[in-house]
Amino acid sequence: MGRQDNNLRALNRTGWLRPVPSALLVGYTGDLSVPVQASISFGSGNQFLVGSTFPVSVDVLNGIGQKVSSDEANGELRVSASVGEILNGQVTVQNVGSGGISYSVEGSQIARRPISSTDTIHDFGLPTSITISVDGRTNLDVKPKDSNGNEIRYDGLQVEKEVIGNVGRIDSRGRFHATNAGDGEVIITIGKAETKVPVTVTEASPFNDVQTNHAYYEEILFGVERGFFRGYPNGDFRPNQNVLRQHVASVLVREFDLEGQAAPNPNYVDVPDDHGTFSEIAIATEQGWVQGNRSTGKFRPTSALTRGQMAMVLTRAYDLDAGDVSTSFSDVKSSDEPYEAIQALASKGITTGYSDGTFRPNEPISRAHFATFMKRLIDHLEE
Repeated sequence: MGRQDNNLRALNRTGWLRPVPSALLVGYTGDLSVPVQASISFGSGNQFLVGSTFPVSVDVLNGIGQKVSSDEANGELRVSASVGEILNGQVTVQNVGSGGISYSVEGSQIARRPISSTDTIHDFGLPTSITISVDGRTNLDVKPKDSNGNEIRYDGLQVEKEVIGNVGRIDSRGRFHATNAGDGEVIITIGKAETKVPVTVTEASPFNDVQTNHAYYEEILFGVERGFFRGYPNGDFRPNQNVLRQHVASVLVREFDLEGQAAPNPNYVDVPDDHGTFSEIAIATEQGWVQGNRSTGKFRPTSALTRGQMAMVLTRAYDLDAGDVSTSFSDVKSSDEPYEAIQALASKGITTGYSDGTFRPNEPISRAHFATFMKRLIDHLEE
């Protein structure tokens, strides 16, 4: 035992020190040059992968907690042969097993820390698979654990990373850098432990804000490739932005390949002939897809399109009807203006509503959701 901050410290059975009342110092007559306790340090975590190497240090104390030089102590560090060996304070883990690292003085052990080793990694801390677009990068930082979720240290071992297949490479920071579309895998090796992570590289997204793993990526890409949807000059698509009434006119005019066609002025008071989407609104009005408010003469081009209005526009444009099929939505009454249009979309599987049984007809529709409705509708028509 020894002194620290007016307390004594007594060695417990695992080699760690615990405080005891300083009153016990009274009358201490032991030899202060004799080491009676020690603490063994090699960082946190006692489980190592076979092949690991790590330094061990020892603090040696006399009976009142004063440090004793390790040279004066003339002690000996040992590691259980079942685990490995120690040389010049450096442990090399050679075998799978369990044991301890101990410190002895004149044949008497005064400290010990348990240690175990394994050659198996249950969980590397990596994803089970990687899907990424061309020129994307993803971290491959390993955090090895055993089957019980306990950390496995791999001090001194290199983490080897290899890409199989012409899909990418490992960059200078150890990340996977996707370079070509296709399928491959990344092999991670630490010592003799190895894992393989399947990799799928897709073509790069044309938009900054819609990655290939976006929930509506395929639907958005469909609209872009078909030509009825476009992004913004800065490379964004803005999937969560509301569709405006002027936008739906533009989308349908593009889809029906009517751009540039002459159409009479609909004479909306808020859509002058120099309006940016005047031509599209005029064409969509002539086709009967959209209409303004007759009492005010306004079209409200910059107002958000609601889901109910979207249903009416699409059923007019594609001449859809519900037939004998009826779908119930808790927030859509048969007397509501968009009721028939919503029923028409539902009967074709173009909409299923929300999981709570609602359709939310008065809720604005986002660009991503509108792209989804358009793809479902076109797929249905082309079946």
